[in-house]
Amino acid sequence: GKTTVARLFGEILHETGLRGKKTFDECSAQELKGKGVSAFRQRLNAAKDGVVFIDELHALDCNNDKEGKAIGAELLVRAEKEKETLSLILAGHAEETNENVFGANPGLRGRFSEIHLDDFDEPQLLGIWTAMLADRRFSQADGLGGAGGNQGQAGRVVVRRLLRGLG
Repeated sequence: GKTTVARLFGEILHETGLRGKKTFDECSAQELKGKGVSAFRQRLNAAKDGVVFIDELHALDCNNDKEGKAIGAELLVRAEKEKETLSLILAGHAEETNENVFGANPGLRGRFSEIHLDDFDEPQLLGIWTAMLADRRFSQADGLGGAGGNQGQAGRVVVRRLLRGLG
């Protein structure tokens, strides 16, 4: 869901005129470290007036990783210098990101606003399941859910499996 939310936010930035290009460049922190800070600079230059989305930010590990530290430093500079022409969206596990990135480079925290996305609960997931079935004009066999808007056995199984991944 993080990437979907980031993409939609990028579209909103473009549609409202806050970003002139529809550019949405998606990458992972691990990918950035693998390619190095020079490639990261090029990536940011190419995305000017658009959006760069960095997923799994905690993997930068600016405390213990030379390349992660260099990319974190570049991120700090560009987030400040180019805030009018470049949107940077960062996603990662909160605790690890706070320790590995913001803890190692406190200046970064002030450059970004934090949004926490909560997990869906069981009723919400059942509602999504039902809506997806309806949108696709699917129906559940009598043995798996019956009619009348009942999410049925299949829906309960799907939701239970999804709930295992909370957090």
